[in-house]
Amino acid sequence: MTERNQLSQKLEFRRPTLVIGLGGTGHRIVFHLKKLVYQNQQPLSNRQRIKFLVFDTSNEELEDIVHGQKITLEPGSEFIDIGQTPVAKIKYNLDRQSAIKERMGSIMSALPPTVLRNGAKQLRPLGLLAFLWRYKDVEKVLRDAIWELAGREHEYEQDGITVFIVNSLVGGTGSSTFIDVAYIVRQLFERLGSLADFCYIIGVGVLPRAFHGINGPYLVPNAVASLKELNECMMHGNFRVRYPNGNIIHTEYPPFNLYYLLDGIDEQGHTWSGQNEVCQLAAEAIFLQMGSQIGRKSENDFDNLDDVLMQKTEDGIGTFFGSFGLASIVFPGESVARLCAARHAQSVIRNKIIAQPNHETVNVDRVVEQYLDAAGLHASGLSDRLACDEDGIPLNIDLTAPAWVKRLSPASIPTELIRYVRDYEQARLGTDFKRWLLQNQEQIAHRSRELLLEQINLLSRTEGIQTTEIFLARLLERLHRMASQLVLQQAEWDGQQTTLFQELEHLETAFAQAGEVNFLWRTRKVAQAQQVYLSAAQNLFDIRWRNQIAASMLSVLSQVKHTAQEAVEKCRATRGRLQAVLGNLERKTDSTAGPVVLDGFTARSLARSSLIDFLYKKYAPSVADTLTSLFSQHSSPLDWSDSTPQDIETALLELCSLPFEAIAQLSVEDVILMHPDGETPESLYTWLTSQATPSWNLDLTRLPDGGAMLQRLEVIGVPDETSSVYRHRANVLVSTGKRDRITAFVARIGAPFTAIQHWDHYLNVYKRVRGHAPLHILPQFQADNNWARQTFVLGLVFERIISQGSYFYYIPADPLKSREPLGQGLANSLQTFIENEALVQEVRELIEHQVAAEGVQAALRRVTRYYDTPSKNNRMQADDLVLELKRLVRAYADELRQIYQLGPEMGRNAGDIDFDDDKERTRDENDGD
Repeated sequence: MTERNQLSQKLEFRRPTLVIGLGGTGHRIVFHLKKLVYQNQQPLSNRQRIKFLVFDTSNEELEDIVHGQKITLEPGSEFIDIGQTPVAKIKYNLDRQSAIKERMGSIMSALPPTVLRNGAKQLRPLGLLAFLWRYKDVEKVLRDAIWELAGREHEYEQDGITVFIVNSLVGGTGSSTFIDVAYIVRQLFERLGSLADFCYIIGVGVLPRAFHGINGPYLVPNAVASLKELNECMMHGNFRVRYPNGNIIHTEYPPFNLYYLLDGIDEQGHTWSGQNEVCQLAAEAIFLQMGSQIGRKSENDFDNLDDVLMQKTEDGIGTFFGSFGLASIVFPGESVARLCAARHAQSVIRNKIIAQPNHETVNVDRVVEQYLDAAGLHASGLSDRLACDEDGIPLNIDLTAPAWVKRLSPASIPTELIRYVRDYEQARLGTDFKRWLLQNQEQIAHRSRELLLEQINLLSRTEGIQTTEIFLARLLERLHRMASQLVLQQAEWDGQQTTLFQELEHLETAFAQAGEVNFLWRTRKVAQAQQVYLSAAQNLFDIRWRNQIAASMLSVLSQVKHTAQEAVEKCRATRGRLQAVLGNLERKTDSTAGPVVLDGFTARSLARSSLIDFLYKKYAPSVADTLTSLFSQHSSPLDWSDSTPQDIETALLELCSLPFEAIAQLSVEDVILMHPDGETPESLYTWLTSQATPSWNLDLTRLPDGGAMLQRLEVIGVPDETSSVYRHRANVLVSTGKRDRITAFVARIGAPFTAIQHWDHYLNVYKRVRGHAPLHILPQFQADNNWARQTFVLGLVFERIISQGSYFYYIPADPLKSREPLGQGLANSLQTFIENEALVQEVRELIEHQVAAEGVQAALRRVTRYYDTPSKNNRMQADDLVLELKRLVRAYADELRQIYQLGPEMGRNAGDIDFDDDKERTRDENDGD
């Protein structure tokens, strides 16, 4: 069994994990996480221990291709659309929706009367309404998922279930449902009996600054409202909700074991580029926790963090919040091997295949001569090879009188001999010689072309294409000179042939006439004419035969020239394609070393140029050896003339990658032991842990002793902790099975959310918006008790609320509207008022406008007079309530006094403060008169 297989076997996902994404951000985190599972080619047995669920009001489809397989969240089983909520009809028939009315009755009137189709529009109540409307389906999906993960088939390895609930805290869907979902999961766990004691619920919430470039009036207020509600549930419990299917959850337990916050800026002030990188960070961190022993390691360490997790600030804010960061040292062996292969392929192309000619290694003119000799293309040799029969016997014109001529009478000799000469011409020059000539011509041309292609292949393989092009140019020049000489010779022979033909016609006539002279001189005349006639015919046929040989020679040379010209075109085409391949390979090998942001966290590659140079020199073969392997005796780079640059690159890289396979097998720790750039394992460890910075930005001055109570959890994921170069740090090591990287997971835990650097700004924005839009979805927050109580008593101070006898009434701003009864008795009326968030907001807005109209100084006198006046009721119970209300009025007076002290002249003119904009500005109260 190989080391890789041993690691894979040891690192199976032994702890079942359920990952729940809520809203768009949760959807993205879970999608990235599912991709990681498939990218790491986890076996089916591992994937069965992981369940992915996403609940969203926006039916957005995310998909990607991993190892040729389409990755998406399966509709209905992994992605559950909880949109399509008929808000207007629910509001109209609210009395029939008892669970919804009980939970949201006080804020239903503030919801837009529409159909929720594509997201909750950053309105938390809309998201909660969609959740409640589809609650039956949501609970069933959660119950089935947990039931399956707790199945009997996992009993032999069962040690609890981990649930991650991931969402943003700024949107309408995730921020409105994450607490409910956590409590539902915890209730379902409790039904598992003793197994519930080993189940963990970990939350991951994304803060506003992670959404760089995304605007919305409720991003920040939603985050503040979400954190306030989470703190209430974690610190005080008392969560009591009845759901539409009759399920009731009433528990004092906190919803989460731990809650991580992720922001767009980390502890060192470094920023992420946007939401997607933060989602990738969350996905990678969750994958490390569930896909290796990091999860178990962190849980064991969290057991030792009870003290810090249970603390709270003076304001009652819990310190159960944490954040995490990741950093990796990577050696991408396969990438480096590919880079070395690309570099070697460049060398093969640049230094040999398209290299400049090296005149010291090859004499092109000598090669041309050697080829002409081997092909027999020199003029004398070519002529002899063409004018011969199959046995190599030369074919010559031998026109002599045949023996049978002696048996003829002198009178018949001319006629018969003229016929014989004509037949000889036809038989030799027109038939036999011509057939041999054409046959030899074809064979010689074919062989010459073969030899030329062999020479071209050899040259392009060994000396490169440019040397081959020079050879072809010199050869074509020689062939052209030889052909030109032959053409001139043919022209000369053509002239001679015309003269000889005319002469032969004249002699043929004279020869025929010689047979007709007086018989006394006939024999001598015929003999004389015969000799002259045959001699002339011999000369003419010689010229014609040489002309035919020259034509064949020109044909052979033409075919060779054609082959050479085709090769020239192939050289140009191949060189152009190789230039394109070279450019592409150069772009592939252009890389920068050092820290880079990779998959949502900082990663440092050890594959710097110095190390790559070292590895390349160690494993790279010679260019000549590569070319020998790349091309056989009958192939050459010119075979690529018709191939695409992509096909050429693929073939070249396939061969060039073989020598560098050993680099691909190097692990990150193998490379660390090489001391790249002189760095030691310890210096790299220090860099790693310093870069894994938790992704939040805290103001440590807001924490006791500058945050000394914060706990740091440090876990280092190595390929195999038993053989790691860092095994002396065994207490922080876990095995991940990833041979290409060492990953640091660093969490800082124990801060309240009020320590966030921008908390004051967030709170101011929250306060401005809260009076104008419903932000909270927990009953106890839909009208904040203290804020609502203060508004009630201020209503009494500013006479927006009056009492008659034991009854209290609200006086609307519109004088045509009737007063609204609140109830009988102070306590009952106050409770009725608090539960009506819309009324609380309306009264508060009227009070702020009245303060702005009267001026700060006048309003301050009014409220001071109220809490300084002794109570007329001396009963203890009434005194407690009245004193509490007066303390709230005094707190409001303190706020007014601070405003007045900032600019006392402001209080001397009415209408000097605009509280709605939460900033001072002058306004003339007489403008409205």
